[in-house]
Amino acid sequence: MLDSEKRLIGKPQWAALSTGEAVVAGFPEQAVQAGVGATRVVLSCDVAKEGRLQACRIVEEPVRLGFGQAALVLGGMFRARPWTTKGLPTIGGGVRVPIRFGFPSEPSQASEGATR
Repeated sequence: MLDSEKRLIGKPQWAALSTGEAVVAGFPEQAVQAGVGATRVVLSCDVAKEGRLQACRIVEEPVRLGFGQAALVLGGMFRARPWTTKGLPTIGGGVRVPIRFGFPSEPSQASEGATR
C-alpha cells in the first residue's frame, strides 16, 4: 500500500523503541546549560521496509535547544510492527512519534517533598 497520500497510523505497535539510556545520553548539552529539565518533541515519519522509520521531520518542538535533532536520532531506533492490532499494514504509512525528554527527580528530593 505505497501511495502518495500516506495513511496515518493512529496506534502503531512498536517492535523496538529507544531506551531511557539513549534519551538521557542524547539530552542536549545546551538545554542542560539553560536549565531545561524536560520537554516533548513530536516527529512525523514514514514507515519503511522492516518497520524502520524514515523521512522523519519535526512537527512540534516547544523548546528549541537541540531537542529536535536529538529526537531525530532517537527516532532511528524505533521499529513499527508490520501490522496494526486491527490487521492494517503499517509499511508505507505515516506515524507521529512523541518523544519525551526529561531527567527523573533525585530520590532525596522526592522524599523531602513528600515529608513536608
